[in-house]
Amino acid sequence: MKTPSKNMAPPSDNMGAQNTDPDIKPSEKQRISLDWIEFTAPAEWLSNNQYKSLQTYLQIPGGVWSDVPRGRLGFPCQKTYGVDDDLVRVLYGAAPEMGVHVEISGGCLRRATGDIPAFMHWLYHHGMKITRLDIAIDDYTGDITPEKLLRYLKNGLALSIFKTYRFIEAGTISGKYKRSVDMGKTLYFGSPASRTLIRAYDKGREQIAEFIKKGHACCPIRPWFRFEIQLRSDNAQNTAAKLHESKYADLGQVASSILGKYIRILKKPSRQDSNKSRWPLADFYQKFLGRIEKIKIATEKPKFEIPRTVKWFKHQIAPSFAIVLDVLGPEKMMELYKLGKARLQGDRKLQVDFERRARQGRNVWCYTI
Repeated sequence: MKTPSKNMAPPSDNMGAQNTDPDIKPSEKQRISLDWIEFTAPAEWLSNNQYKSLQTYLQIPGGVWSDVPRGRLGFPCQKTYGVDDDLVRVLYGAAPEMGVHVEISGGCLRRATGDIPAFMHWLYHHGMKITRLDIAIDDYTGDITPEKLLRYLKNGLALSIFKTYRFIEAGTISGKYKRSVDMGKTLYFGSPASRTLIRAYDKGREQIAEFIKKGHACCPIRPWFRFEIQLRSDNAQNTAAKLHESKYADLGQVASSILGKYIRILKKPSRQDSNKSRWPLADFYQKFLGRIEKIKIATEKPKFEIPRTVKWFKHQIAPSFAIVLDVLGPEKMMELYKLGKARLQGDRKLQVDFERRARQGRNVWCYTI
């Protein structure tokens, strides 16, 4: 088997030969999902064990409850539910008036196999106060990028409630490659402390860092742009109430209206007009917002990751594997291997093929793991 060179550099466009997210259908242009939820509950919510309803509604495969020896955000105690770093955090033990604070990460929501709208309905009807709600809008068309938005901003073809924006570019300095790897650009509208913060970034290139860190041998090829709308305090609660009225059927319409209100990307009118509020939207941006309105809430399937599987095998299965190998011998173990390989399906089979081709130095951006 050919070993990839330690100094192999990725192509200048940082793209592999295939898309490593088989869950994204080739025909899919956009996707919208809830990406983070925080809420507060009364202190008795914990003593009555009502917090365990989180497991009932989210249904995270392999998720377990754990007591963490330290708290956070001013709460001395913490319980978690989930897998690896994809967790629900239940914070408690502070003054009674602070109640119980719950954080549900985007990774946790992606792993959940339960009905997310039904879960939000349960929160709303049990009087929980939503303190943060993040909405992620993914676009796979390539029509919109951070650089394109920046050009419009610099050319005065934009209107916004926000007075300023920030533009950040990330990349590697040194490492396994002969040249720097572009890890994406991000536009920020609003501050972390504001009730509404919007991020616009190249999600595909951001994933490069995650692929390297987790030991993947290939990275995304398909354009993947993301708008993240982070709502806090009253903005989060009011948006949750509005979504609850429609049973989350109009999440796309709500997200489109928020973007249209806070960020308007414009084109100059055919007739001279100094009042920008009357200028029409840029064609690409109008099309983008129009597509958002029509899409429904999605829950992403957790991606199969080989390094995570190896870690699980090493810590959970290795002792049993050693026993079976000693008892059955190599020939029987090879039969079990062939049986397991024949049962590989979908994204698992695809990911194994990607990794195998990469390690052979064939048709993908690869690097030494």
